[in-house]
Amino acid sequence: MTQPCGCGALVQSYERLADIYRDLLAQQSLDDLLNRAADAVTDLVPCSSLLIAELDAADETLVPILVRGEWTEEIMLMRPRLGEGLIGWAAARGRPVRSNEAHNDPRAGHVAGTPQDEPESIVCVPFVSGGTVLGALSIYREGEAWYFDDDEFAMAERFADAVTLALVNAKAREQLHDLARLDHLTGCLNRRGFHERLDALARAARDEHSEIVLLIADLDDFKSVNDEFGHVTGDVLLQHVSDQLRACAPSGAAVGRLGGDEFALAFVSQSPADAERFAEAIAAAVDGTPLITPAGAVSTTVSVGTARIEPGDDDVWTDALSTADAAMYRRKTSRRAEPRGRRANRDAPRLLADR
Repeated sequence: MTQPCGCGALVQSYERLADIYRDLLAQQSLDDLLNRAADAVTDLVPCSSLLIAELDAADETLVPILVRGEWTEEIMLMRPRLGEGLIGWAAARGRPVRSNEAHNDPRAGHVAGTPQDEPESIVCVPFVSGGTVLGALSIYREGEAWYFDDDEFAMAERFADAVTLALVNAKAREQLHDLARLDHLTGCLNRRGFHERLDALARAARDEHSEIVLLIADLDDFKSVNDEFGHVTGDVLLQHVSDQLRACAPSGAAVGRLGGDEFALAFVSQSPADAERFAEAIAAAVDGTPLITPAGAVSTTVSVGTARIEPGDDDVWTDALSTADAAMYRRKTSRRAEPRGRRANRDAPRLLADR
């Protein structure tokens, strides 16, 4: 059985915990945070295995995001529900639990693929912020009478508080990072976010020996929508068009609003025909899906220009954007000779209701 750590050792442990608070709060990457957390807790409270799990609130399950110890693969497959097992018990109630004979504890579950009925001690501590459970920490000791003492249990609780604070800060930093790269009106990437995603797509294209298809889409005569229906309707139309673009985009594509009524779409492609195919799909979706408003149906057309970027050309984004932009304007010029593709049918809501 473990012995109490003594006053001097306990003071040293809390001093180290204070250092860990500072270290954890300084971490920028969530992965770095979790690994630093695992290093620290196993150093302060020696254990056979460790589990950090995040709560999936929608499914009410705890999803392992970091595991240390002998049964890593088996524990990573766990998906305990709230109230299931000691970790689920702690998360469901929002309070820690210590079981120094977990193999005899009816609340404890069993990890498939690991030995049953062997002596085991478990401490589980939930991560709670503002009354909301974010996840939980579980630490295990295997072996006869290898118990967690009062000081170690208290240390695990204090450590979970530190991890909770660091997790909240890390999540907040991630959300701020995302918000800084999103267009607030449409939810698409803004220009900065789109350029960052282009860099990521360039790496993917290089790895897959593929190319990048870049499309620029600009609404035709958008100013007249604002003039005729007002800027509120114009904003709703931009949101409507962005929905059509996202619906047309292939998996993994970057969809951005570069400014005004100009949008961009980029994705990794292995087919030279993809550029024109998706350009036609976008034009058909936008042209054929009018926005229904209280004033009637507002339809619009879009001009789409394309460019293809070969692997290794990731330093030519400006040229590629210019190429796609020029192609888009050529298309727009040709469409000006066509009949107007947008009209307001103020009787549309009534006619639709009559059918």
